[in-house]
Amino acid sequence: MKSFPGGKCNVSKIGTILENMGYELEDEEIEDLQNHLPTTDEKKVKLNKVMENVESFTGTKINANEVDDILKNMGIELTPKERWKLLKTLPITSDGKVYRNLLLDRLKTFQGGKVFENKLETILENMDYKLGKEEMKDLRDHLKFDENGKVLLNSMIRAASLFSGGKINACDTQLYLGNVGIEFTNKENQDLLDIVPLDGKHFRPCSQFHRILGLQVVHITF
Repeated sequence: MKSFPGGKCNVSKIGTILENMGYELEDEEIEDLQNHLPTTDEKKVKLNKVMENVESFTGTKINANEVDDILKNMGIELTPKERWKLLKTLPITSDGKVYRNLLLDRLKTFQGGKVFENKLETILENMDYKLGKEEMKDLRDHLKFDENGKVLLNSMIRAASLFSGGKINACDTQLYLGNVGIEFTNKENQDLLDIVPLDGKHFRPCSQFHRILGLQVVHITF
């Protein structure tokens, strides 16, 4: 049910449904979730919308007027205009607070903000990215920090997604692709290698191939 794309439920029954699925939400959290979800005239909501949003409406809440200070302590810098734009995307509860989980989730797609290099690990940990020491080193080497030791937030988010996961040797690229049913010419293989950055050991993160291949014209073997 948690991953089923269809179905609708009565808004008034959301609490019962989530409880039966193993979620433990306070009454206030359920009410905040209900108020956030798009409903039909019959007061029903798509089940997948409930499941997409439930995690964001759990956990710690923070005062909306303290968001800027909290993000700065985490290592994220926003201009006043960016802070205003971010808060506009967040539902504010009746007591003037926002859910921390929802705030961090919104930051993953937010177009704005900068992050401090010396807080990179703290930011990634708070945003639930799990990178090992070697992956973190690769990420640092890849990111282009300015003279003040800052980089755009969305650049960091994109790179963090790419640098998680396994690696393969660059010289084994065509073999790896062949094993998953994709055939590249030598030129196409080289073009692909030119897109994905090497690390110091001449390996490339596998997750980058999976992302970039969606942008390539490839020959599928059957």
